[in-house]
Formats: sequence, C-alpha cells, structure tokens
Amino acid sequence: MLMRFPKLTDLDAEQMRIYSGAPPTGSVIVVGPPGTGKTVMAFHRAAYLEARGKLQPNKAMVPRVLMYSKVLSTYTAGRDGVAPTVATSTLHKWVYEWWRLMFGRKPPPHCADDAYAFNWTSIVTQVLISSGMLQRRQHWGHLIIDEGQDFPPDMYRALSAISSAMVEEDIDARPAITVFADENQRLSETRNSTIQEIETALSLPEGRRYALKRNYRNTLQIAAFVRHFYVGLPSGIPDLPVRVGTAKPKVVLARSGIEVARRRIALYAKNNPDKDVGVICMADSVRRRCFNSLCTRLAGSNIVVQTYSNKEREEHPPEALKFDCGGSVTVLNAQSAKGLEFDSVFVIDPLVDAGGASLQQARMQLYVTASRPRDYLELILMNPPDDYLNLLPESETYDFIEE
Repeated sequence: MLMRFPKLTDLDAEQMRIYSGAPPTGSVIVVGPPGTGKTVMAFHRAAYLEARGKLQPNKAMVPRVLMYSKVLSTYTAGRDGVAPTVATSTLHKWVYEWWRLMFGRKPPPHCADDAYAFNWTSIVTQVLISSGMLQRRQHWGHLIIDEGQDFPPDMYRALSAISSAMVEEDIDARPAITVFADENQRLSETRNSTIQEIETALSLPEGRRYALKRNYRNTLQIAAFVRHFYVGLPSGIPDLPVRVGTAKPKVVLARSGIEVARRRIALYAKNNPDKDVGVICMADSVRRRCFNSLCTRLAGSNIVVQTYSNKEREEHPPEALKFDCGGSVTVLNAQSAKGLEFDSVFVIDPLVDAGGASLQQARMQLYVTASRPRDYLELILMNPPDDYLNLLPESETYDFIEE
C-alpha cells in the first residue's frame, strides 16, 4: 500500500523554497513541527538531488535517506513514485554497512550494553588516520537524515570532521548532510540534539537553515488540542490548519483499564472499516497487552491487527506492517510511532509518567503521539495522576468521557 505522498506539483510555496532553493551541495538543516511534512520533503529533497546529479555528476549529490526507526523506514517504502530508486535505511544500519565497507568489522560501540550507540570519537579518529587509503570508500554521497533530533551531537561532529577532511579539488564534491529535525519531538532526555547543537556540529554557514510551519496533517480541533503540550523549544509550533474535522478529540477516563481501551478501539474499527487506526502505548508492556486483547476482540472480523516492537522484531518484523490501509489497527509503542500518521489514533495511558523531573519529557511525548492522527484522536487514561485535569488543555478543546 502506498504512503499518502504529495507529488512535486502538490508542493506549496513554503515547500518549494526548500525543494529548489536549498543548495544541492554542502550541509543544510530543515526545522519543522509535527505534521509540517518533514518526511515528505526529505524524499523530495532526495529526488531533487538525484535529478541534479544526473545533469551535473557529483558524488556529493548521490542521496541516501536515513531514519531512526525501522517502522518509519517501512512506512516510507511505498512513497507513490517520489524518489523510488533512492536508497533508504535506518541510520544505525547505514553506519554498520559504511564501516564494514571500509574496515570489514563492526563499528566501535559506545558501550557493550547498548548496540545502538556508537563511539563516534573512535570512529572519526580511525577514519582520519586511514583517510588516504580509504578515501574513495568513505565518501557517503549526500545523507538525508530524518528525525535528526534523535541522534547525538557527537555523530554530527564526527561526520562533519570526516567530510571536512576529504581531499577534493572541488569543495562542493565533499560528502554532505541534510537534516530534518524538531527538537520538540526528541525521543529521550539524554541521547539527542538541539537544533543549535546540530548547526554548530555541522558548522552551518548563514542561510543554511530552512523552516516548515504549515500543518498539513491534523484537523483544526486536533491541532488546537495538541498545541497545549508544546514545551516551547526553538523549532516552534505549527500554524493552525484551516481544515475543520467532524469531532473534537476525546479524553476517556478508563476505570476498567485495558478492557475499556480494547472495547472502544474494537468498536471504532468495526464502525469505520475504511480507516487505518493507530494505537500508541506509552509503555511496551501495555502495547503487548493491548495487541493481544485486540486480536481476541477482533477475531473473526475483517480488521487486521498488527504490531511491532524491537523486543519482538522476529515475531512481528517491521517489514510486515501495512500502512495507509483501511480496516487495519496498528499497535505500537511511542518510540516506534515517531514520524507516522494514521486516519485515527488512540493514545493509551499517556499521563502515567507525567510527574516530577520528567514532566517536560512527558509533555513532549504527548505532543508527538497526539499529533499523529489526520482526523480522529482519543486519549485513554488508565492510570492518571490525581492532578491529571491540570495536565490537559482547556476543557472546551475536547470531549470528556468516563467509563
């Protein structure tokens, strides 16, 4: 099933300024809040570079799109003919492949307990020591990094140092990077980068930052609800959309816990068989329970229930997920849902960790998860704190239900 992907002729003036105005060589950053089309523009950027590279051969215009999530990589695999031949992968997979090409072994880890964290200081040191011998193989072309805020500053500093050390007659032929990012959508409180850190690490000159501000995804009611959770970081909040939906978001106080959630989701899916439904759980244990409950509840129907978690990637591989397909319910944890969108979204237990020092991070997670739907949003509160009403937007922005 193809991702709902606008063609080049569908891009508006804001997007076209990036498509045709951003320099094809050297590094660039594009900043935009949820729903402003960063992933869409990442692939249009790739298509533009690919087309320019055919007219003016340059290694630095050979694009590769990199993402944080395996699920997002699967989601964008069918992109309706936009940059269909451009290579895509997770950034983690690309680093493995790039390093093995040069050294024939795994890249140095940051620590033995975390296979997803690389020792970028060691990486840049080894590359620079071997640069004369390995230069042709270390040229990565033009990396286009989506969700760039979820990678550490050390990575950007290392890639910038490697690119700067490349001996090329033409400076525009050095490896390049385009980053699409929103620091308001950071996954964790530790391993991430601010916009300023990315710009500094890449030594971006003046005029290399571009912005997306228009919300293409949400209805006016959803956007007005979600903006309450914006924590005020510099990448900003999108303009309110003009599209008016048929309903306000719903906040459900689920006294019976998971039973309320599975009953409401199953009923909605059966009553709206043309919709693709996303179920986003803040805890992976809740994701597993919710998936199993919905499989039982929807057994014998025509509704497809699917899931993914890194812990269960062999049982439920990300490549098996089908997106933008009516009659489907996709159950994910918050990390796997980054960058995705659905017709309808149920967020399960979003306020369970909203307290103390993690309050800003909890608001940030809600800002990310609640902005995934195009048309329908429902928050199901199973274990909210006593002051949960103080954490929600103004009551007129949503309908409250208690079950």
